[in-house]
Amino acid sequence: MQKREFKISNELNTDLLHKYIGGYAPYIAEFVYDLDNRDISIIFVKLTKDSPTRMKLSFGDVLSFSETMSEDALDDNFTDSIIGMHKTSDNVFCVCTEKRELMIRVGREPSAGLF
Repeated sequence: MQKREFKISNELNTDLLHKYIGGYAPYIAEFVYDLDNRDISIIFVKLTKDSPTRMKLSFGDVLSFSETMSEDALDDNFTDSIIGMHKTSDNVFCVCTEKRELMIRVGREPSAGLF
């Protein structure tokens, strides 16, 4: 009998921040909810004041999402920052920031890039 090896690529419950935003600053400039186009984007602040580019993490083909805010998130004026991103099941991503938790079900993988 021949021995078989199976290599399983499992991203479930693995922090995916590095995969999508690498070493970019985790500070969030804005959340963009474009429900007409079924798109949710997280736009990060520029690395420096003079930097011409910003990072954008986009979830396209959004099938459903929920958002839970922390109790004191609405009362402060501090910058929010992303602290983790996990794939919890097929096409469902959990994005955690200091102020909120987003559960996003998508029809395709998220994308990230500079703009």
